Amino acid sequence: MDASIAAAVRAVLDERGYAGSTVDAVATRAGVSKATIYRRYATKQEMTFAVLLHDLRAAAPADTGSLSGDLRALTAQIATQVRGAGAGNLTGLLADIRADPRLRTRFATTFLPVERRIITTVLDRAIARGELTRAPDPAVVQALLLGPLYSWLIMLDENPTRATELTGLVAAVVTEALTTNLLPTRRSPDAQPGTEPGGPRPPPAPRTSPWPGLNASTEDRPEQRSSMNKTFTAVARVAAAGVCGLAFVAVIGSGTAQAAPQDCRVERDLFGASATCQPDGGSNYVLHLDCFGFYANGPFPMYTIGSYTVLSYPFEPSGQRISAACTGMGPGVVAAATNAYVEVYRG
Repeated sequence: MDASIAAAVRAVLDERGYAGSTVDAVATRAGVSKATIYRRYATKQEMTFAVLLHDLRAAAPADTGSLSGDLRALTAQIATQVRGAGAGNLTGLLADIRADPRLRTRFATTFLPVERRIITTVLDRAIARGELTRAPDPAVVQALLLGPLYSWLIMLDENPTRATELTGLVAAVVTEALTTNLLPTRRSPDAQPGTEPGGPRPPPAPRTSPWPGLNASTEDRPEQRSSMNKTFTAVARVAAAGVCGLAFVAVIGSGTAQAAPQDCRVERDLFGASATCQPDGGSNYVLHLDCFGFYANGPFPMYTIGSYTVLSYPFEPSGQRISAACTGMGPGVVAAATNAYVEVYRG
């Protein structure tokens, strides 16, 4: 029965496109009642997502024996799913989810946890092998894995046959970021913004980078400096695409901005946030913005992928809107906002 419904979904999408597909049309093509479909899927969007990408029974790829191997297998699996779904179908599907708060909530509590659980399984294997010394945040890993693939196959509409090349590059870059402790650690459900389990992040262990030109000073080595610049450009492109992954994750799992004090309204979008605070009798406030992306942590070429904070200028609440952005005001080259809140300015 499930196989016939899945075949009907794909046939209707091929004939009518996502916008023209309906549960009625799928039921007719599959030779079943609508009730049969609704016992499996609550909405057209759930039905389409489960058939084109994955259902709630999706599992992690088989253990390859290494973190890099597991990530290559996972990125290949994601690329196969996205390539088979079609850019037009996924664009319409994600637009529907974004436009309906109930759908966003539904997907954030069903399909998104399945994806995070798969990534957590891969990360936990690496911890058990001793490849990782701490538990990275699966949400950030998910963004870095999805971003380049969705960017290549959907946003940029590039040649899908080259996705295999991209999956290897994505897996290599994410492996490097994980094993050098560049990514934030996994947060407990009740963690406060800016905190991490286990105390402060330990410094990364010294290791040789697989990227040419990044292991020693290049001041007197023009050939290594040229290689480093090319590497920097390539990593920047992958990091930018990784932020596209943050955008995708935000569509079906965006968090709410945290506001304090209570007389402020905080709104967060993908790249920044704004706050409108009513007068309270004299306190100065500051808008706190947590960001993740590709940013400068020193003079060129001191760039990295990770988390950082941007603060607005201190302001006296007057009912006017105050804004902050991850780029422009902060060190980010390309980055996304992950949390925002207002706090009393302490000076």
